[in-house]
Amino acid sequence: MDNKLKTVGFISVCAGVVALGLWASGVLSREKKDEHAGHGHGAGEAHSSAEDGHEDHGEEGDEHEGDWCAEHNTPESACTRCDSGLIAKFKANGDWCAEHNLPESHCAICNPDAGRRLHVGHGDDCGDDDLDRLTKKNCEHGGPILDCNECRYQTGVVKVDASLAKSLLSTTKAKRGAVTKTLKLTGTVALDPTRTVEVVPKSGGVVASVQAFLGDRVKQDDVLAVIRSSELGEAKAAFLEADAVFGLAKRSFEREKKLREQGFSSEAEYLDAEKEQLSTAAHRSAAEKKLFVMGLTKARIDAIRREKGEAGFGDLTLRSPSAGTLIFQNIAEGKYVENIEHLYTVADLSRVWVWCDLYERDLGAMHAELATAKSVTVDVLVRAFPDTRFRGRIDLIGSTLDEHTRTAKVRVRVLNKDGRLKPGMFATVIVRLSAGSKVLSVPSSAVMKDEDKAFVFQKWQKEFWVRRDVEVAAVGDGITEIASGLDDGAIVVTGGAFMLKSDVLRMKMGAG
Repeated sequence: MDNKLKTVGFISVCAGVVALGLWASGVLSREKKDEHAGHGHGAGEAHSSAEDGHEDHGEEGDEHEGDWCAEHNTPESACTRCDSGLIAKFKANGDWCAEHNLPESHCAICNPDAGRRLHVGHGDDCGDDDLDRLTKKNCEHGGPILDCNECRYQTGVVKVDASLAKSLLSTTKAKRGAVTKTLKLTGTVALDPTRTVEVVPKSGGVVASVQAFLGDRVKQDDVLAVIRSSELGEAKAAFLEADAVFGLAKRSFEREKKLREQGFSSEAEYLDAEKEQLSTAAHRSAAEKKLFVMGLTKARIDAIRREKGEAGFGDLTLRSPSAGTLIFQNIAEGKYVENIEHLYTVADLSRVWVWCDLYERDLGAMHAELATAKSVTVDVLVRAFPDTRFRGRIDLIGSTLDEHTRTAKVRVRVLNKDGRLKPGMFATVIVRLSAGSKVLSVPSSAVMKDEDKAFVFQKWQKEFWVRRDVEVAAVGDGITEIASGLDDGAIVVTGGAFMLKSDVLRMKMGAG
């Protein structure tokens, strides 16, 4: 039984919507004009202007206070049904709507804005006092305007059966609170250059062996390849020669020193021996430093003396400078390489960067957030893993602005322990910035548009919903901030109100 009643109620509401559409298209207008032609003071009568045939609408409509014909819903001094003699004056001034038989400047059907200007102060601004007056206001058909399916739209009010509203409409309360501003930035995953090293040989030569390959995970000091380098062999030989000459000069100086102490050597001979020792020591140090530059450690240099005549005397061992993954390889056995060639890249992929573009309009909010928090926590999304949110931190805003895109670069540091984020991936970065003060907000689904005006439908009485024009402050993340036009705690329609959102009702609604 309940379902049948709901069905009947639904059909009644839809029939009302269709009737409004027919009235707007003119199908019912002529029948209604004929039906109501005898009502009031005669057929063909319509709303008129003041005695001289003109009307000054004014900005607020205050001039109509105390001058209102509640029976015909128009200023008393302009009511042609009460004074048919005003019709000729309107026609003489070219202010006449022949289709609806009333002054064009008063025709709310052809010119809804004119109708709203006439009724300002008489219920259409929908303040609390005016809403109370609406309950006592009569329409041109002689009955309460809220009960008239043809005139109710002029007041910005929609009537929906309570049982239908409960099943068809979803609502929420406008709330005042701190709103988080959400930004969606686009960016690209990149390597962390502080954790990336390019491996270049210290000396040229022929590659004797390759021991690490692309994609391998290596530790610091692991052997990557061996290069047979004649330059390294010559440097080792020069070091051995300088080391031998230094040893001979050192022993000669020690002998001269003892002889000088015993009085068997002259001062000149002693000084010559000292000079020779210092000179050979300098040559030895230079040869040793060259080996350091070529990548040899102190322990390996000390071991050179034991390598005399060995087959690997000229072999340069290429080692990993840090732990990580080999993401680049340009080496093969038998290839001759120069000491400027990039052979490997070792990268620690456990942490990557995402470079994003931040629009100029959002720079202020981002700077303010970083000034207090030093870093902003964000979520990073990539297409490859749509169900995973990678956590990151914005810690740097670029120092320059792209003059073409009007964006600044923003750096996001992201943990990537499992290595799923790959350099070069496109990413979406979700940034949430806290609002500075509490604002009134509603779900964005509650806000509708009528040309350039934003409005919501607010619960008024049990069966009545009233249009409220609002000023939107900001929109983001499914939430709309309301600057004015709505009170905290007001119940508004958020979904399912297809009949309230229809083009017919929206065109005919007055400004609530």
